[in-house]
Amino acid sequence: GKNPSSLLAEYKLHEAANLLANTERPVYDIAKELGYANQFSFSRAFKRLYEVAPSQYRRNMRTATNSC
Repeated sequence: GKNPSSLLAEYKLHEAANLLANTERPVYDIAKELGYANQFSFSRAFKRLYEVAPSQYRRNMRTATNSC
C-alpha cells in the first residue's frame, strides 16, 4: 500500500543502515551517495524510520556486534 517514492526512500534508508553498520564511512558521505540534499535531511528521514539518529544507530550496531 505504499507509493513508489516511499518505497524508494525506504530502500535507500535500509541501504544506509547497512552502510552505517558495516563501514566506517562518514554519515555525510552515505547521505550524499544515496541522493539526499544534505546530512540533515538524511538524518531526519533515517530517524523517522529507525527512531534513532544515524550516528547512534552505528554505535548501537557496534555495541551489539562486539557483545556477541
